[in-house]
Amino acid sequence: MWQRRRRAGDRRVDRAARGGRAVRVTGADLAPLDDRTAGRPDDLGLGTVPPALDGQSFDGSPVAIHPGDNDRYKLVFFFAHWCPHCRAEVPRLVTWLTAGSKPANLDVFAVSTAVNRSPINYPPSRWLAREGLTVPVVTDDKGSTAAQAWGLPGYPYAVLLRPDGTVAARIAGEFHDVEAFDAWVKLAMAIQLR
Repeated sequence: MWQRRRRAGDRRVDRAARGGRAVRVTGADLAPLDDRTAGRPDDLGLGTVPPALDGQSFDGSPVAIHPGDNDRYKLVFFFAHWCPHCRAEVPRLVTWLTAGSKPANLDVFAVSTAVNRSPINYPPSRWLAREGLTVPVVTDDKGSTAAQAWGLPGYPYAVLLRPDGTVAARIAGEFHDVEAFDAWVKLAMAIQLR
């Protein structure tokens, strides 16, 4: 049995009794990404602050994603182990990270969400380790609370935050090469709200 406790701007889903991991979402939900406005200035999420996430990694150690908590950009990726686009995207992210393309003032996080016992890359901890992904990973709960709070429309999903915690850019779907991904990150980091 699980409990859901809700306070204004604070959600905690406790699934420890069912063997799941708890994730705490603090703050207002990010507007869902709409396919019609994705990548455009009229995306309702641009310039807003997504909620903070407090959860655990696969080994149980705490992982926190707090928008605006330091003077650095944050890139947060949401992956599902069974998703064919995620299975293609994770190696590209690893290539980008290991090639030294990541800007020095950018922190990268991943959220493993929508976990099921599908034989494809289950468990996701082994899949991400096999791919060589070494960034901090939050394990979402069985209800995908973190993904839903961040406006996930599909997989993979990436959100780039400015140092003040506001959304600079977000995109759903797969980049088809490392160069396109690198260009998206650097362009999003260069754009300033007026």
